[in-house]
Amino acid sequence: MDGGIYGDEERLRLLIVRVGDDGPAKVSANINKLLTVIATKEHTHKEIITELLVSSIASLPDKPPIYATFLSMLNMTTHAYVIEIFQDIVKKYYQYIEKSDFLEVKNILAFFIFSTKCNLLNIQTSAEIILYMLKAYKQCNAKYICLIPIVYLFPLIVRI
Repeated sequence: MDGGIYGDEERLRLLIVRVGDDGPAKVSANINKLLTVIATKEHTHKEIITELLVSSIASLPDKPPIYATFLSMLNMTTHAYVIEIFQDIVKKYYQYIEKSDFLEVKNILAFFIFSTKCNLLNIQTSAEIILYMLKAYKQCNAKYICLIPIVYLFPLIVRI
């Protein structure tokens, strides 16, 4: 690889997707490495980073707590960028509902719960987002309404 945008994109993808794969002992180090890389690449690779984060949050069911922790730490230095990421997450949520991809819906809802646990969102904001997102079932004309995400999230909500 020439180290150009494609090399950088692949390295970013691997960092984002594999964060936390080395076990619990290395999660903190993985998150710190990801923070360092994103701090240097944010301005040149912002769209790629956002797309990778949003798709990873939706498709990797074991990682919502890790991504919530990561975004909580990123929020300390680049609040506006984290807001953009959240807006993209909500857009993806609607797309998944329209396509009836309820596993992705469940992962995104879980991410918002963990974002509250990481103090990235306060409880009121988190509740408003979740209620707003649950109403999306009706607004998006989903082919059917699946209660699996709601049943999955209830124990997480109770533990907040």
